[in-house]
Amino acid sequence: MNKNLILSLISLGLISFLSVLIETSLNVTFAYLIQTFNIDINKASLLTSMFLLAITLTMPLSSYLVNQINTKKLFIFTNLLFLISLIICSSAGEFYILVFARFLQGIAAGIALPLMFNMVIFKASEKYFGFLMGFCIFLVATAPGFGPIYGGFIMKYFKFKDIFIFLIPFLVFAFVLGIKNIPNLGTKYKLDLKEYILIVLLVISVAISIKYIYILFFSILIIFMLNKSKIIASAKNLQFFSSTLIVFLMQFFALSYSLILPNYLIMNKNYDNFEASKVMLLGSLIAAILSPISGYLSDKFGSFKLSLLGIFIIIIANILLLNIEEKTLLNLSICYLIYAFAQGLSMSALISYSIKISKDKTNANNYINTFQQSFGSYAVMIISIIFNNNYEIGFLNSIKLILFLAFLQLILIYFAFRKKI
Repeated sequence: MNKNLILSLISLGLISFLSVLIETSLNVTFAYLIQTFNIDINKASLLTSMFLLAITLTMPLSSYLVNQINTKKLFIFTNLLFLISLIICSSAGEFYILVFARFLQGIAAGIALPLMFNMVIFKASEKYFGFLMGFCIFLVATAPGFGPIYGGFIMKYFKFKDIFIFLIPFLVFAFVLGIKNIPNLGTKYKLDLKEYILIVLLVISVAISIKYIYILFFSILIIFMLNKSKIIASAKNLQFFSSTLIVFLMQFFALSYSLILPNYLIMNKNYDNFEASKVMLLGSLIAAILSPISGYLSDKFGSFKLSLLGIFIIIIANILLLNIEEKTLLNLSICYLIYAFAQGLSMSALISYSIKISKDKTNANNYINTFQQSFGSYAVMIISIIFNNNYEIGFLNSIKLILFLAFLQLILIYFAFRKKI
């Protein structure tokens, strides 16, 4: 296995890790933000949704940027942009300046994350493909567990701005590691401007339709599907579309839980930020550890059984969340642990399977990365609306929505693997 490739993945993975770490750490600061800036939870959630929106809008450009710019220069730009955003976040006195800085962080993450996966696509051997995909997911998947703990710890013992300041040394380490090891990928990808504009319109129209105009989404979707789009062409394969939609829904679940669980404990059960942040720690660590194992198992035994088992366990976890009488830190942690085990078991297997069955792996990777992040953004928007007025009812309604979507995954898995069953 190529040592330089591993070190390159670690450097890019660390940037992606820090991005998600901030994203999930901010979820336990909502009570502070609401009080400090005199806003509601919908506005506070902009720090997450705008970050994810920026990732979504940047990712379709990733292959084009790799083609146009030397990979190391692109890596340097990403690091500098991230550093600037951290400095702005640490000194922002106005809420919308903080949102702007988070948008810049999203752009940096939107370059780093697909670049990491493209490293695997272009440089990894077939023998280690599933394992390395799982390894990349592992680097990012550990962040949701550490994020709330990190944010809760900082809010208890330090100041809000330190959430950003303390990450600067890690960013410097990622820079030193990457600048020595990252190879130039040099793809032959040309930007289809019309396609990119349509992707942007589709993503934004869905975000708008969540709160305002539903017909806008459907009209843009029809135009988009009629367009001869390379990225969307990969999704016209029913198997690929179904398997990736399962992945996107899992991202929806993950971001929903990161908003629901700690904030329910803080707002409704009067836990402090640090205590409430522990609810996702063990589950996220288990999911992260299972990611490379899942990729390895999918290489050996196939993805169908892992994926089906994962979805059944997700359904069980949500039924338990709906029916537990005492929603204590321990009980919610156990339920989330069950869900996280299922996610770790199946996510890498599904992503590896989706890319393997696609004819155009680069555009398939762009499609997965782009819409996976957009579904995370939609989760934050939708859950913040459901959760806004009454945290007890909002909790139950949010879990019911996730449970409904998990049953939808059972239908999708038939179409994703129907030629394999």
